[in-house]
Amino acid sequence: MGIGALALTIIAAASGYHGWAIAGAIATVVFFASGLLLIRLEYFREFEREQRVGRHGHNPLAPGEWRPGQPSSWQERHRPPETGAP
Repeated sequence: MGIGALALTIIAAASGYHGWAIAGAIATVVFFASGLLLIRLEYFREFEREQRVGRHGHNPLAPGEWRPGQPSSWQERHRPPETGAP
């Protein structure tokens, strides 16, 4: 919506409708700011949800528990050697 508002603001300014250009500029700022805010809030919501279930994203250095049913590729590469005594 922000891009559409920006396009309409540019058209209004080029056509000489200065009142509509000012209103469009305000709407453009509001739409872009609210879009960025919604993206940021969704990031925090998803981050909190991931932390609740014990996942730490793609960072293999973050402390976490070993999940034998769902090993990651990093866990596969760094699995301790099996000690099978004959």
